[in-house]
Amino acid sequence: SCIMDSLGYSVSRITICVVVQVLCSYSTLPLYAIVSHVSAVVRNQT
Repeated sequence: SCIMDSLGYSVSRITICVVVQVLCSYSTLPLYAIVSHVSAVVRNQT
């Protein structure tokens, strides 16, 4: 049971890491688009 516990722990840790990386990549893309759009608008106003 000790081996199974460590296996489940490592699998859950890998799954959480993958989910976090996917969420970060999905959240940085729109964030980058928003920032570049806002900076372009600010440059046009000046």
